[in-house]
Amino acid sequence: MSTLPPKSVTGRHRTWTGRIVSREEWERLSNWDRYGPPPGYVFCAIARRWIHPSERKP
Repeated sequence: MSTLPPKSVTGRHRTWTGRIVSREEWERLSNWDRYGPPPGYVFCAIARRWIHPSERKP
């Protein structure tokens, strides 16, 4: 993952959900809150959690 935070058009820090946060708040966020789920993970509505594709049942 990038160490530089994503920026909004105004130059402020932006989380993976699009929420604009201050630099101080950005530093307090966890990696999950900053960047979201790891690549490849999908949300399972039945289990109501993020799962890796290898956990999916056909």
